[in-house]
Amino acid sequence: PLLQYDDSRNLTVSAVDSGSLKGKIDAFTNHLKQSVEGNKTLNNAKFGTDANHRITYQFSHVATEDKPAANESCVVAVSESNKITTVCATSTDMSADDLATLLANNVKFH
Repeated sequence: PLLQYDDSRNLTVSAVDSGSLKGKIDAFTNHLKQSVEGNKTLNNAKFGTDANHRITYQFSHVATEDKPAANESCVVAVSESNKITTVCATSTDMSADDLATLLANNVKFH
């Protein structure tokens, strides 16, 4: 995994090789969506696809005694060889929409 932190925006960006797709992309997407929407510590989940047919999603982490509320936005790309790569941006200062825009403008998959 790759992990970067930008202190000026309280922004963490991570990139993870998530293995190989087993089965159909639609089943993978549905499972991912159900997992996020079923997690009771997350709010405001939104899913979609971008212009390059990648899975996009975002949500908010609920504040706890130990952690402040945070927004997260992710992009999942599945290559022609079925390799899954997930890139997420998380921040307590930036909105989920701003994080999605940041990823859309700066993350390139090959």
